[in-house]
Amino acid sequence: MTPAKPARIHLLPAKESPRVVVIRRKPSKWFHILLWDTERDELASGSWFNGKLYWENCDLSFDGHWMAYFAMGARAQTWTAVCRPPWLKAVAEIECHGANGGGGYWRDAGTLMVNRWCGEGERLWSIVAEPLPFRCEPSPREVLAACVARLERDGWKRAGPNLGEDRRRPSKKYMGDRVGDDGWTFQPTPVHPVLRTRYAGYLEHGHTFRFSLDGHPELIDNQVDWACYDALGALVFSRLGVIARCARPDLIEGRVTRSFDLEPLEPGQLWQDRADASQA
Repeated sequence: MTPAKPARIHLLPAKESPRVVVIRRKPSKWFHILLWDTERDELASGSWFNGKLYWENCDLSFDGHWMAYFAMGARAQTWTAVCRPPWLKAVAEIECHGANGGGGYWRDAGTLMVNRWCGEGERLWSIVAEPLPFRCEPSPREVLAACVARLERDGWKRAGPNLGEDRRRPSKKYMGDRVGDDGWTFQPTPVHPVLRTRYAGYLEHGHTFRFSLDGHPELIDNQVDWACYDALGALVFSRLGVIARCARPDLIEGRVTRSFDLEPLEPGQLWQDRADASQA
C-alpha cells in the first residue's frame, strides 16, 4: 500500500510582529488556517476550508492582524477577501474570474495591493463589512507577482540575474521545471546563516520553491515546504506536516527550539482540542 502523503504547509510571516499564519493542506481539498505566536510558541486553530486556497497569492499584514487571500470554492467560484486570521470570514470581498490572479500583498504597513484591474470609477471591493485600517490599491493580476513582491518586501534579495527557463514535463497533468533560476537569499543580520530559495517550477503540488540554509543541510532540505525568518529573527519552517522554530542561539547549533506536529489533524479538528486530549 502506498503511504499517505504528508500535509503540505505554507507559512506567512508578519513583517513587524511575531505572528505567522500557517496554511495546512490535507486532504487535498481541505485547508486549515492556524495562527502561530512565535514569541510565546502558542498555536491557535481557526477555519477549515473545503476548496482551494492559493497560498502564493495570500499575505499577512505587517502587524499580523489581517490576511488577504485568494480562494476557489467547491463549485469552482473564485474570490479575493480580507479576513482576521486564523478565521477566513471575509471582512472585505470581491468575486474573481478564473484561477489566475486574485489575492494580494501589503506593499507597506498601510497599503494592500489587490491583484485586480479596476476601470475608472469601478469599486475595488463588492462587499465591505466594516472600514479597513489600511488603503487598498489595485495591481495587475499576474501569476506569482504577489509572492515575489512579498519575498522582496520582507528582505529576500536576488542571488543573481538569471530567472531560468521553464521545461515542460511529459505528463497528462501540466508540470514544468524551472531550470537555472539564481533564486533569492535572506540574511536578517550578519550572524544569521544565509537562507536560500529558488523557484523550482509548477510541479505535482503546484508552484514549488526549494530551500537551503548555509551550513545546516540537516535543518533545511528538499522536503521543506516553506522556510523564512520571522520578525524576531528566528528561523521558521515546515517539513513533512511539522512546523518548527529555531531561535537564534539554537540555530547556530543547528537545533530546533520548538515544533508542532500538525500531521494527525483531520477536517474539523482544532489544534487546541488535540493538544488538550494529548495532555489528558
